[in-house]
Amino acid sequence: MRSNAPTKASTFLVTAVVGLVAAAAALFAAPSLAADYPTKPIRLVVAYPAGGGADALARTLAQKLTASLGQGVFVDNRVGVSGILGTDFVAKAPADGYTLLMMSTTQVIASRLFPNVPYDLAKSFAPVSFIGSAPLVLVVNAKVPARSVEELLSLSRTRQINYASAAIGTVGHLSMEMLKGMARVDMQHVPYKGTAPATNDLLGGQVEAMMDILPNSMPYLKSGQLRALAVTSIARSPDLPDVPTLSESGLPGYEVQNWYGVLAPLGTPAPIVKLLNEAISMALTDPEVQDRLRKQGYSTTPMPIEQFGRLIATDSDKWAATIKRSGVKPE
Repeated sequence: MRSNAPTKASTFLVTAVVGLVAAAAALFAAPSLAADYPTKPIRLVVAYPAGGGADALARTLAQKLTASLGQGVFVDNRVGVSGILGTDFVAKAPADGYTLLMMSTTQVIASRLFPNVPYDLAKSFAPVSFIGSAPLVLVVNAKVPARSVEELLSLSRTRQINYASAAIGTVGHLSMEMLKGMARVDMQHVPYKGTAPATNDLLGGQVEAMMDILPNSMPYLKSGQLRALAVTSIARSPDLPDVPTLSESGLPGYEVQNWYGVLAPLGTPAPIVKLLNEAISMALTDPEVQDRLRKQGYSTTPMPIEQFGRLIATDSDKWAATIKRSGVKPE
């Protein structure tokens, strides 16, 4: 049975580097490898349903990669078990550059939350490219008598606060559990089947708080139905410059980013990984892509492959620690 110990994930970068070194050696035996790639369509697997944030991002990216690589890049939605089904499909695919994975923070969480996950992030994947990230925002119903994180925490010590999430094990859920652990307070989790019903009950007052993605909450912040107390990034959001970070609000070091990136099966030749990385980096500079990402709340700061590997490793350790401390169990 696979162990979910936090130190397991910290081997991600080392394992990935070993794979890249081995692949680099193969480069000298086959110098034309990258030049011959791609010769057929490339599958970009999204482990979530069509129409969601990951799917929209993948389709935007696939369109640009098709143009730059000269072969079709098509999105394949393989949905199930909090992203595990699609992630496992890519983990077991040939390491030839023709099957890639759109990876998200939620999939990192799932890899540490569910027992007996049939792959290991540290041993099954090679980082290809970071895509973008967005903070979450801590919001409350406008009728809640709290105008700051400090006031919400104080309120939670006098009575029960109910908070919503799209589902157990989502980044919104675990972000609130991290807040609870750092602040040493208790709030009652109310899981829903999706962001829409959670938002509806938050607006209706059935629940009082939620860690939400900014594009979803923004219309209700503008209308005054919701109030933003803090963002989860280490720096303030340019979209909410007057809203402090959680780190500023009495929880120093608190940081959560909802991010996306592309992975390949471990052992994918280094020249192919490099070519894909460069093609994705070029696509992310396209004004149309940047505009679409910006509208979804994502920033596209470039990140070297090695740094992306470290992000996956450190996030995996962080969420494993949060899961252990909070006692969260999968549905």
